[in-house]
Amino acid sequence: MITEEKLLFFINNHYAEAITLDTVADSLGFSKYYVSRQFKSYTHSNFCDYLNKIRTKAAAEMLRTSDYSITDIAMRAGFQSISSFNRTFKMIYGCSPTKFRNQCMISTYSPVGT
Repeated sequence: MITEEKLLFFINNHYAEAITLDTVADSLGFSKYYVSRQFKSYTHSNFCDYLNKIRTKAAAEMLRTSDYSITDIAMRAGFQSISSFNRTFKMIYGCSPTKFRNQCMISTYSPVGT
């Protein structure tokens, strides 16, 4: 049996890599179907949505605390393209990464719906 801690630990420590449900399952020694079911039961979210939230949270922290370019932050957070990063970031935070960074100088943003 795979534990919630083991599953989330792996994802939280490898989010910046090009991971998929297949790579997580292979690394943990379980089938992707089993990992998918366990993941859903633990997080009430699917793998891709959770991974995007973790990546976007890491990107938001880099936007707040670094001078890296938006593109560099997207890649460091594990996004494969700037367009997917911008789309995902806006969906979760309700604004573009650039606007988020600019607004951080004035106030603190939190994800939409929290």
